[in-house]
Amino acid sequence: MVDPGRLSPSKITTYEGCPLSYHLKYVEHVIVPENIRLVFGKEVHYVLEQFHKKNFKTPESFGGFFVWRWFSALEGKFLKGKRKQQSKIKEYKYTQRNRETGELEEKVMSVSDHINLGPWNPENENHCKKAVGIIFGYMGLGRRIAEDFYRRHKSKPEPVAIEKRFGFKKDEVIEIGGHELLGVIDRIDFIEQGGNAGWYITDYKTNKHNPKEDAFTFHRNIQFTLYSYVFRQLFGEVEKAVLFYHLRSGKVLKTHRSQQDYDYLRITLDEVAEDIEHDRFRPFYGFHCNMCDYKGPCEEESKYYGGPSIITREGKIIGAEEFTDWYDVESNLSPDVEERVLEGTY
Repeated sequence: MVDPGRLSPSKITTYEGCPLSYHLKYVEHVIVPENIRLVFGKEVHYVLEQFHKKNFKTPESFGGFFVWRWFSALEGKFLKGKRKQQSKIKEYKYTQRNRETGELEEKVMSVSDHINLGPWNPENENHCKKAVGIIFGYMGLGRRIAEDFYRRHKSKPEPVAIEKRFGFKKDEVIEIGGHELLGVIDRIDFIEQGGNAGWYITDYKTNKHNPKEDAFTFHRNIQFTLYSYVFRQLFGEVEKAVLFYHLRSGKVLKTHRSQQDYDYLRITLDEVAEDIEHDRFRPFYGFHCNMCDYKGPCEEESKYYGGPSIITREGKIIGAEEFTDWYDVESNLSPDVEERVLEGTY
């Protein structure tokens, strides 16, 4: 029997998405390279937290702080313990034009192997170019987010709380239906005057897509329900709204929670906790697996569910073999347009 312990939004969504993924992450504590998107999100959250703790003088200095954190995180400078000891550096070679001379110069980017940068081989020139492009892309995005955040919030009142942790200490017990809760609320604000006066709970998001056009899951998201419930328990107040702060666009969206949402949260926790306690960790296969970092360990654990092994002796997933009998003509889409069509952005 497994003790689910204190349940967080991450634990709940991980289990609901794939029970085996939960088992590998929270029960077996399997260490795998971390997806670069998650590393980016963590660094953005850390930098925004520091905005309220340090006196940055300009948007550019705050953006530069993100850039420093970003490349330091890539090199594994913030790793600790066994993970730091076991990490190794991969070097990605690339060329960059010198701004002063205009000459192309060879550069080397160091990236710790604790980061899952994708199937890019440092020995392959095209792979290096792709990997370096991803890294610089996130660098530019993070710097812009930081500078925009500075301009918006520098003259605004300080939040009541930032990175409000709950459930991490033994005496910080918050529960619903007998289930203890764990998590971190990005920020809590109180607006004193005007039509928007009241309490606000904010969660920063670095998601690519803004949920404004398709807000169904936004209004039902269990993470915001849990934060709303915890806020009311801690502060004895009812928030005016829960805010989704879409950092890429700067848009801030409002949602609200009621007793019906809390009832749904309690029922969900009942079911998740019961399944965990009874060792129900069957894998759930689907296209969401493309976003999972546990595909290798998953295949090792789930070979009794999925038929013949799809993993090589080197621990890599076997690629899909292309079927060509129906290809009468070559695609008339350019590679760039074809990629955008597949991504749904064309």
